[in-house]
Amino acid sequence: MRLCRVTKVSEPTPRRLTLADAYRDAQHVIDQLTTRAPSEPAATVEIDTTAKGDPKPRVHLYAPIDADLDALQAHANALARIALTAYFNATPANGVAATDEDNPF
Repeated sequence: MRLCRVTKVSEPTPRRLTLADAYRDAQHVIDQLTTRAPSEPAATVEIDTTAKGDPKPRVHLYAPIDADLDALQAHANALARIALTAYFNATPANGVAATDEDNPF
């Protein structure tokens, strides 16, 4: 009778995540986000102040090439109004909370 020796093979240890792996994965996500074609308009709104302290909104629209320009302009104007309303409601004037009368929009 012949005896066989049975040896158990251990499972391979999981590979550790390295900084290079994390960087590669993050770069892949960034590439996917920056190279995709927008299917619907998107916008960002920034509010700066002039030297006098008056708010100056900037609306950046991102849209497909075949988007309706008039609709985009109306959308940008509406976003600017909303942003300025929020700005005036959140910004106290001389330490006093803003009211609807302070909002010129």
